[in-house]
Amino acid sequence: MIGLGNENITGIMPLHLFPQHWQVARRKVAPVFGFMCTLDIMGYSQEQLNTVPFLVLVKALQDVKQNPSESNRRVLRLIE
Repeated sequence: MIGLGNENITGIMPLHLFPQHWQVARRKVAPVFGFMCTLDIMGYSQEQLNTVPFLVLVKALQDVKQNPSESNRRVLRLIE
């Protein structure tokens, strides 16, 4: 998928920065995780709620290890 800035989008995560965000994110998380894992918005399972965030964290850790740029470190800090 291509974003507005012509960048590749390989996944999305509903933001939960503040309690107000969770009101929207909790409604979006099931179809988003279902699509990310199975390419079907109905493919959500409860286990994805525990697994997908850790997969994102592992990928960010790998990116920092392979290329310790400031942008990769910033992404890792935001994920943590």
